[in-house]
Amino acid sequence: TILGTVSAIGIHSLRGRKRKAITFFNNIPMLNPDIITGVSLFLLFVSLGISQGYTTVILAHITFCTPFVVLNVMPRLTQLNPNIYEAALDLGATPMQALRKVIIPQLRGAMLTGFILSFAMSIDDFVVTVFTKGNQGLETLSTFIYNDARKGGLTPELRPLMSIVFLTILILLIIGNIRSSKQAKNKKK
Repeated sequence: TILGTVSAIGIHSLRGRKRKAITFFNNIPMLNPDIITGVSLFLLFVSLGISQGYTTVILAHITFCTPFVVLNVMPRLTQLNPNIYEAALDLGATPMQALRKVIIPQLRGAMLTGFILSFAMSIDDFVVTVFTKGNQGLETLSTFIYNDARKGGLTPELRPLMSIVFLTILILLIIGNIRSSKQAKNKKK
């Protein structure tokens, strides 16, 4: 989420062809089928000599989750009044303070939405994980469910876990919607 937000702010500050090119490359992981992303990342890690395991799975999930955060934060950035950042600088804030105390609070809703979406995508992803985890016994939720189902059915312990994950995501979405509707009402006043 942090990387996606920083990337969105960087992309938003660009103009012209650079902005269009980076936005295009940002969208590639979302447009690619999972199998192509998984095989591509597998080949990249093998060619770089990176052994498969936690590091490659984390890098792979960052690769395909970051664009979803960028996609959520970019529209909110375009809605912001550009003068508030400059006003904070004029009032003595450093650029980092202005970012942290003025811009980031206004992006929280979009950041939360991006986090929830990327979290759900990461939990759900099976194909990219299979190609990047190697055979070191690393299990994510999706690979655990697959392996458990392949052995002859889902274990009883898995059902409550799936319910907890579903309820957590549902509660986070409800909280995010309530907060954004309250913010919209406060802006109208």
